[in-house]
Amino acid sequence: MLKTSNKANLPSSGFTLLEILIVLTLVVLLFTFGLNRIYKPKPNFKKVAREITLLAKETRQLARLKNSTYRIAFNIGEKNPQYWVEYFPGAVLIKSKITLDKEKDLSDEEKKAKGFKPSDRPFKGKKDLTAPFYFKRLDTLMFPDGISEGEGFIHFSPEGLVEKSLIQVTDGKQNTWSLVFNPITGYVDVVEQALTFADLK
Repeated sequence: MLKTSNKANLPSSGFTLLEILIVLTLVVLLFTFGLNRIYKPKPNFKKVAREITLLAKETRQLARLKNSTYRIAFNIGEKNPQYWVEYFPGAVLIKSKITLDKEKDLSDEEKKAKGFKPSDRPFKGKKDLTAPFYFKRLDTLMFPDGISEGEGFIHFSPEGLVEKSLIQVTDGKQNTWSLVFNPITGYVDVVEQALTFADLK
């Protein structure tokens, strides 16, 4: 006599394909989010230095190509660290701090007529500096004693000359680097310490 088995009455001993796929999906998601938290990339100063160095090179080329004065503007200080590019059609005499103080009394329209305009090259608008870095200090011919808060500028002439300058970038902890702009070539040297104009002399 043949024995027949009733599969419907047997207890389930395995998982369905759908259940296995759901479990695998959950494992992959948990693994991915876990790795992101464990191996979250640390802020890299080399990337910041490369961006500023490349920006200086491109800005110098633009000044020569357009026969205009360009400048990289920096928001110095821990609050809202940003940088952007401005231009003025033609040559500009770099003003001293005394001249700038006198021009504070000018109206907004007069300042616009005399001033630089935002450039859409090499990029448009203002760019945020990668956190947690910020611009700690800027030394230029205009501000030889350095500024540590507010807006500062590094100028690029139509002849391809760059205003003698250096800017400090810090991570807000113990690390500070100095980016030194060469006035003849426009190249940027990176020094792993906080320098001022006095140190360059």
